[in-house]
Amino acid sequence: MNIDFVVYPDQVKVDKFFNKIFKRKGDVELEIGPGYDPFILKRAKKFKNRNFFAIEIDPGRVRYLSNLIKMEKIDNVKLLYGDAKFLIPNVFLPDTFLNIFVLFPDPWPKKKHSKNRLLGYDFLLELFYVIKVGGFLTIATDHKGYAEIISSFLEKIREIEIFENVENYKDLPHTTKFENIF
Repeated sequence: MNIDFVVYPDQVKVDKFFNKIFKRKGDVELEIGPGYDPFILKRAKKFKNRNFFAIEIDPGRVRYLSNLIKMEKIDNVKLLYGDAKFLIPNVFLPDTFLNIFVLFPDPWPKKKHSKNRLLGYDFLLELFYVIKVGGFLTIATDHKGYAEIISSFLEKIREIEIFENVENYKDLPHTTKFENIF
């Protein structure tokens, strides 16, 4: 896959990363696991002065989103193909992102599959390492058990403020594909 909008980990040099990738300055936001949902693209259109990354592990979803980016001529979104659990701690510096979105990650509801969940305690710590002070981590799930587990991890992390009701969060412009399905 060689698409202009996709960045591969071996192409990344952290010290020159944003200048090379975006060719402009601005706050940077991240969505982890966008799937087939255009959330990050809608956000990029709304906040044209910001830069956006989406990390996706599925190549078909990367192709789909890159085609949307090309068709809609969006120049402030880049896709990062790979596993967020690897990329976050190995690619990004502290205080990189203004906002991070994890919207409806797979809850892996069976106990034997729970090890596959994205949002474990250690990964949440990695996310807070790369988010700017005053930035927002927005997590949405429709799986009550997963929500409770995530909340218990977040409660253990000091110096963060938890807002559990995001119904009034003004920057979420639409519901996601999986939110609509489930």
